[in-house]
Amino acid sequence: MKIIKVIKSVAVATTLMFSSLSFAADIDVNANPNDLAIHGYDAVSYFTDSKAIKGSNKYTASYKSAIYQFSSEKNRDQFQTNPNRFAPQFGGFCV
Repeated sequence: MKIIKVIKSVAVATTLMFSSLSFAADIDVNANPNDLAIHGYDAVSYFTDSKAIKGSNKYTASYKSAIYQFSSEKNRDQFQTNPNRFAPQFGGFCV
């Protein structure tokens, strides 16, 4: 009787663990419901201007299933050349 209870508990725990991993696998970037990353701020400006500058929907790029906005065409092009350099680490979840 005890063994059956233990087996059932292990089966339920294993199922829950694997289902939670499958849901987490779909999330690449911390974005809002419209897939906008870092609240629409220009990711490149953090590096080039040392401050946060709000991006424009005129200059956008997508990376890892999120949309990034930029304050200028130049910043957007820099991001597209090397997105790993400018995108938030850990998908922005550390922010």
